[in-house]
Amino acid sequence: PPPAPTAGPEGKRTVHVVGDSHSLSLHGVGVEAEGVWFQSRVAVGVKMKHFFERGEGTKFFARTIFEGHLKRIEGETVVVSCGEIDCREGVGGLAVQGFINGEVEWEEVEAEIRKVVDGYLMELEAVMESVGKTAYLMQIPQGR
Repeated sequence: PPPAPTAGPEGKRTVHVVGDSHSLSLHGVGVEAEGVWFQSRVAVGVKMKHFFERGEGTKFFARTIFEGHLKRIEGETVVVSCGEIDCREGVGGLAVQGFINGEVEWEEVEAEIRKVVDGYLMELEAVMESVGKTAYLMQIPQGR
């Protein structure tokens, strides 16, 4: 399990930022902005796809790490930065390959991306509710 989160300087409100290594490159680094201490926590491997399309009764390790961070964080507000959709191997790989080969129109690829983004938002909401936290998204998902 991940270590307990680091608290900010004494007397500062701490907001934890949890995300994947593609969108949150520094782990354990904190920064102060307008009297609030933002503390980063990298959940290795988390991509939008990993919140979606899980087999029944299975958990991808990255989602388990992400949930572990959330359970160890004090306070109810978390900034979430899981930005990679994972178009190459995850999102409609056949559709992407078909687009590259000229066999599929972009709208089919976009429909696959939409499924993942919608699934991610639905699953993220369920995860945050299960740990009693409010998530603020660092990125605005496509089409929202």
